[in-house]
Amino acid sequence: MGAPPPTTTTMRSTAAPNRRLSRLTVHLWLTLGVSLLLAVSFAFYVRAEKKIDVANEQQQQAAFLANQLRQSSDELTRMARTYVATGEVQYRSQFEQIISVREGRLPRFAKEPNNYWEVLPADAVQAGQGAGALPLMALIRHAGFTQQELALLEQAKLRSDALTVTEFAAMRLVDAGKPSPAAARAQASAMLHGEDYHRAKDGILAPIRQFSQLADQRTLTVVQLSEQRAFQLRLVFLCLVAMLLVMVWMARGEVLAVLGGSVPQLYRHISRLGSGDFSAPPPAAPRDSVLGWVGETQQRLAQADAERKQAEGELAQYRSGLEQLVEERTQALAAALDRAEAASRAKSVFLSNMSHELRTPLNAVIGFSELMGRSQSLSEDERENLRFIHHSGQHLLTLIDQVLALSRTDADPARPAGGLSDVEQLGAQPAAEPAPSDAAAVPPAEVQALDHATYEALCNAVQHLDRKGLNELLLRVEPSHPALARSIETMAERLEYRELWEALQQARGANAPAKQGA
Repeated sequence: MGAPPPTTTTMRSTAAPNRRLSRLTVHLWLTLGVSLLLAVSFAFYVRAEKKIDVANEQQQQAAFLANQLRQSSDELTRMARTYVATGEVQYRSQFEQIISVREGRLPRFAKEPNNYWEVLPADAVQAGQGAGALPLMALIRHAGFTQQELALLEQAKLRSDALTVTEFAAMRLVDAGKPSPAAARAQASAMLHGEDYHRAKDGILAPIRQFSQLADQRTLTVVQLSEQRAFQLRLVFLCLVAMLLVMVWMARGEVLAVLGGSVPQLYRHISRLGSGDFSAPPPAAPRDSVLGWVGETQQRLAQADAERKQAEGELAQYRSGLEQLVEERTQALAAALDRAEAASRAKSVFLSNMSHELRTPLNAVIGFSELMGRSQSLSEDERENLRFIHHSGQHLLTLIDQVLALSRTDADPARPAGGLSDVEQLGAQPAAEPAPSDAAAVPPAEVQALDHATYEALCNAVQHLDRKGLNELLLRVEPSHPALARSIETMAERLEYRELWEALQQARGANAPAKQGA
């Protein structure tokens, strides 16, 4: 038979949890999406902040390089004027060092790399190009300035180089000292303080000032745009944080609705169920929640536990009654077995005694028929009658032997192969020939150890085929002579009474000459 179709109540009870789980899944996905957007917006915000830092660094770099160019020009002017005024060689040497550093032929001084008047020690003036020596214009070209800004700095550099020609000319006048040292210094000083020199100097500083204005304006624009973008991203980030908090709160509400209670409450009920405690009242929660399902499970488990306990009680009662019944039946079977064994023993004794009683006269009939058959005076009819008597006696003896074998089979179920298994087989096969007797089977020493009365009683019982009396004598002899008792019982079971009697006589008379000689 197929499963019954789902009812409307079952479909409604399964649809409600599915709807709640669907809403929870949607909230979780939305929370994940908002989290990803929050991470992306934070990355863009950090990038915008870094752009501001880069713009500020570029502004500082531009001011630094422009200041380098201006400062080198000012230092060249100061060194040239000082040399013209004093004539000391160190100022001319420092003048040349400043030019070498600005052109990248000498490195900057390690302690004050921004100062051109302290470039190298005096003993290192003639040193060659060192490690880290870069031309100033190379630094300017790699600073990332615009073409307009770079053109202004190159213009200022060219004008500064042109001004150094005038400064070298003034220092050469001082070196020549013509027409007189004083006149040469005055002429050189006029060259370095004249109107043309100041115009040339202003021509150097004007492009530097324009460069500074352009660089500041460009950097300010980049910084403002970056700050505006960072502010927008900051707002987006804050909005996404607020949205994420709202989504987390809503997802928490959906989780609590699906669970039907708090997590600690659910944990307590599940732990109680796990420990096998179903006695607590079920939680008050909606049926379409996890806690509600736990409550229903608790009720079903409590009912199953009660049914199990009831079944165990009934099983214990059934077990007790079954044990009593088995004991009674066992006692009845034991009693019936005892009765059956007693009946079997009685039957075996009866058959054995009857076979012994019949066997003796029957052997006499067979023997006399054989003796009479040897007579020569009998007619043919008489001989035929004797043969019939002999054959009938042999047949009757076979039947008696088979009856005796059947009684042995009943007494011992593990009978040898070829024995009778049913009364219906009587007469179906001839009786087996009795095993030849072995006089040595009767221990002579134990026979001679018997007292005279016991020995005579045994011989009389064997001679008269008194099996009952023989059994009683064997019970008395067995404790002191177990081997003799077993031998006599074995030969009696095989109906070898004649052989047994001869064995007793032979064993008893074996030591007679020795006694007479004594």
